[in-house]
Amino acid sequence: MTWRAPCPAWYRSTIYVRDAHSEVPAPLAAGELLEGRFARGAHAFITKSRVELRGMAVQRGDLWSAIAILKSTGIRFTRRDDTSSG
Repeated sequence: MTWRAPCPAWYRSTIYVRDAHSEVPAPLAAGELLEGRFARGAHAFITKSRVELRGMAVQRGDLWSAIAILKSTGIRFTRRDDTSSG
């Protein structure tokens, strides 16, 4: 069985990235999200043109929506220091 990401939620959510010069958060374009990838445990985003973006943020309401979507998939996440296998 192949798991597919719930893409429609990402269209409704906005990820903000600090501008390199002004340090003011600016929305990351939806096209960038579709063509890029997250790296370093989602602490960085690599664009299609290989620019690494850091200092990302989402609005609190979008975060709760993303958590609800992840919970609905039934995927289990474990911490690296979790010694129990289950």
